[in-house]
Amino acid sequence: KDLVDVVQEAVDLASDAGKEKAAAAEETVDAKDLSSIEQILVGGPIHEAKNEILELKEKAIEHSEDLVEITALDSAFSETKVAKRLRTKLNTMIDNVDTLVSKLEEEKRMIEETIPDPAMGESAATKRDKQVRVQDLIDALTKLQAKPAQDGESVKEAEARRSRIEQLLVSIDQDADGIIDADLVLEVIALLEKHGDLKLSASQIASMVGMLKKECEAEELGPTIDDDESSEGTSESSKDGKKGLLDIPNVDPK
Repeated sequence: KDLVDVVQEAVDLASDAGKEKAAAAEETVDAKDLSSIEQILVGGPIHEAKNEILELKEKAIEHSEDLVEITALDSAFSETKVAKRLRTKLNTMIDNVDTLVSKLEEEKRMIEETIPDPAMGESAATKRDKQVRVQDLIDALTKLQAKPAQDGESVKEAEARRSRIEQLLVSIDQDADGIIDADLVLEVIALLEKHGDLKLSASQIASMVGMLKKECEAEELGPTIDDDESSEGTSESSKDGKKGLLDIPNVDPK
């Protein structure tokens, strides 16, 4: 099943459940909240660099748009040669930013590929390494936001965001055992980054993680089931063969 379909199914399921429970007004998860979780799980270097580059790109686009607007206001303010060169340089910077972000994404993808494929099966030790305690994430988040002024947030805003992220993490931990799969959470975050137009609530994101978890478990069970069926088929064929031999009449060649 395509991951985009998984996203859509999760959205539909969570939406229906929300209507039944009168939770239509549930607040959607902010991209910055997901970014904070990703930063904690990944460790930060590539993620931080990507965010800084994307912010630079946004500023470059804003400056370029400002130049176009100024020119459109009055023909007397037509672009000078210097302004044209500046806009050209900004456009080049934007293109370079896209290239750099692609390189960072590729590097991130290569790192993620070092993680064993769930379909290949994993040892108990590997699965334990992928598990993360929700409380550890919350503690790390608290330390990360110890200086909210650096991000232009007030203490109150930072506390509200921390509370939202904590609620999201608790929602993702559907079996309430205090442990979540880091890989699944990162996979969902990556999907939401690709589909930026999707605005999901904490319960909808939790549904996505739950569905991906079930798919991974089904993939792990798949080869085992196929092997069992194959063994049963071979056994049945063997039995049929023996029955066939027994049914052959003992004809005297004389």
